[in-house]
Amino acid sequence: MLRLPQYVETAVIPRAEILETEVEWLHSIKADFVVSDVVPVACRAAADAGIRSVCVTNFR
Repeated sequence: MLRLPQYVETAVIPRAEILETEVEWLHSIKADFVVSDVVPVACRAAADAGIRSVCVTNFR
């Protein structure tokens, strides 16, 4: 299990860099739609890249 400080160091602090990298990647593969298993950063990256996205889950 990921401890909160470890999560912050891994996902929160470098968030801007993560988003920038993902947006560049989406553009490099010429993505026009993003499907995610409810990963918020994926939806944000898609939005920042100007690409539509959808989240799919098995929660009821």
